[in-house]
Amino acid sequence: MASITLPTSVSIPGPWLLTPQNLTELDSVIDSCFESMQKQRQRTIENILASQQNEQKIKGRPIEDEYPLNINHRAVTVYLGGGRTADGVRFSDLTTLAHIQDEKPRGFRLKAALAKSSVEIQLNSWDNKELTVDVKSDDNDFAQELLGRIQNWSSELQSRKWLHVWNNLAFFAFFFIILILTINICAVVYARTSETLYGPSTTLQQARELVRQGVTSVNEAKAVELLLSLQTGTYSTPAIIVRHHVNSWIWMLLILLDFLGVAASFPPRGAIGLWAGRRSVDAQKRWIRIVTITIPGLLLTTVFMPLVRHWLGY
Repeated sequence: MASITLPTSVSIPGPWLLTPQNLTELDSVIDSCFESMQKQRQRTIENILASQQNEQKIKGRPIEDEYPLNINHRAVTVYLGGGRTADGVRFSDLTTLAHIQDEKPRGFRLKAALAKSSVEIQLNSWDNKELTVDVKSDDNDFAQELLGRIQNWSSELQSRKWLHVWNNLAFFAFFFIILILTINICAVVYARTSETLYGPSTTLQQARELVRQGVTSVNEAKAVELLLSLQTGTYSTPAIIVRHHVNSWIWMLLILLDFLGVAASFPPRGAIGLWAGRRSVDAQKRWIRIVTITIPGLLLTTVFMPLVRHWLGY
């Protein structure tokens, strides 16, 4: 009979900001998976005994003591700086470790294995970009069931796609900041300089007035003087010093670009809510809220409002 085998290993992009409550929920998910794995193991033992009733007597020991039915392992390993680790059975076991309360976790590996089934969850990279889940079992349907429970937990915590993009923009942040600094310097220099403009010549104005009035014997000498000045180019025009002006909306646009540069340089890297990592989770969530409020506000005031005013004729 034809069948379809679905993958039981997934990689879920971050960044991952896992609060203490999220880790407690993950402990509960693994508890439920472990209970199901115990039931699956018991069913496997019963099936083997039913098909090989005399095997126990031949081997001289209970079948549940045979490999791989005797596998029973559950552990959580949290990676710390300097190649150190903190180990326990559950995340709740690690919260009471007093001597590492100032440590920030850099990742973790959680594994639960019982008989022919196993669940492994890892945050491998130092910035917690990707959560990997690997479920194994000789029964693919059972593996899918376990994977589904973990995905239900992760789906509520997975970062939105724009956060993933933001995290990946860090590579281009340096070039973006150089460009923004160049634009800012050019704008400041332009605003602090001025240029000299020349107003209308009084000689030309007098000549035009004379032409309008007409040349007579009274103003004939003045007309000759003006004509000679214009022909020889000896007349002068008043100089006017004009300071460069940068529109306020351009300054607001530069502020928006500056903020974008800062945001691109400091994307949310992810954090695990154990020990000092709890403060990091809270700080990064506050930073995300600031960015999601500030950028739309600056876009509204620097781009959309000027366009609306121009469209309305103000």
